[in-house]
Amino acid sequence: MDLRRIILPVFLVFAEAENVTVVKATLGQNATFTCSGETTDTFWFIKISSQVKGLIVRTLGTDFTQYYIYPETKYIAKGNVLEITNITAEDRRLYFCARRERGNMTFTDTFLLVSDDPITPSTTNSSEGNDQQQQYSCILCQSDVVYSSLALNILLILVIIGESVFTSGLCGPLL
Repeated sequence: MDLRRIILPVFLVFAEAENVTVVKATLGQNATFTCSGETTDTFWFIKISSQVKGLIVRTLGTDFTQYYIYPETKYIAKGNVLEITNITAEDRRLYFCARRERGNMTFTDTFLLVSDDPITPSTTNSSEGNDQQQQYSCILCQSDVVYSSLALNILLILVIIGESVFTSGLCGPLL
């Protein structure tokens, strides 16, 4: 089997829908997104960093829901609807719904969750230290994801170059 046909869909899943629907929610409240189109086989993604999305949940019709992020009480999905409960500052980001059509993942809608609530700095030193620790941890997580993505892209390029060199006959028989 051609290796490019196995690896390429992994990178194509990062394409984004062009139209963005802005959804406003107050911190502590719930937000609801509705994906356009049919309710069968809907995938919901969350934007983690500039080019990486994480799969939250997949629904098959209104009867089957498979969660990929826990706890399941944060994200509630049914059919083509995703509800995010108890909105926090971290939840303010892009969300995507997608469908699988003829074996390909197609992003249909993009939602930007925003809030008018300001992000308030901590008032106590211990809370401030914990907030800084969490921000530092999050930065490390994001850089790990970026470096992993970069490494996979380099590996893909090397595999494609290697395959094209061997199939074009530029490398003679190995003795």
